[in-house]
Amino acid sequence: MRIKRLAWALALCLALCALPARAEWVASGEAEAAWALAEGDTGAAGLTAWSDDLAAETDEEVEETSSAEMPDEADALPAVALTLGVGETFRLSDYMDAAEGCAVSDDAIVSIGEDGMVTALSVGEAEIVGAAARLCLTVKHAPEQLLFSASAFSLGKGETTDALTLSLFSEQGDCAGGYTLTSSNKKIVAVNADGSLKGVKAGKATLTATAYNGVQATCKVTVA
Repeated sequence: MRIKRLAWALALCLALCALPARAEWVASGEAEAAWALAEGDTGAAGLTAWSDDLAAETDEEVEETSSAEMPDEADALPAVALTLGVGETFRLSDYMDAAEGCAVSDDAIVSIGEDGMVTALSVGEAEIVGAAARLCLTVKHAPEQLLFSASAFSLGKGETTDALTLSLFSEQGDCAGGYTLTSSNKKIVAVNADGSLKGVKAGKATLTATAYNGVQATCKVTVA
């Protein structure tokens, strides 16, 4: 009797081993999971293929997530670009409401004083971000020399021209900075708000350019 039972058990084991089986992953929407056996083509190759597919899907999800950019609130603010020379200053309230509070991206490049004046400290780039606007600042070397495009210049009475130009130079590299133009005799040569010149009446006058750091250049202007 025992031999018969052993024989039946052996036959049953052989029959079960002969059945093909497939391992499938079954997961519910609540993240509960179970392994189930089902008929079909399986084995190690089938499981490897399923594993590769899952890995590919996971890689795609990771790639999509990494390519998405997080929104930056500062980038959405209206921006004003300014180029300054080292040591140059301007009043912050000319561009934004300083009372709302501002943040400086690099206080080694620019600083904001208690009086609301912004000072360019060193060469580089920085931003000042306020509640409703931002300033994109580029700081270059201070000018060491100013040079007009001509040492002497002539224009006619009643003529307006911007042909006389001014260049800034520095041995340290790229330089920048604001400057003012003044006429020694406004009744002969007048300087317009945009920097152009107007010949008012016949005569001679000296045009002087003065950079924010005191560097100057002059040009003799004749109106005929």
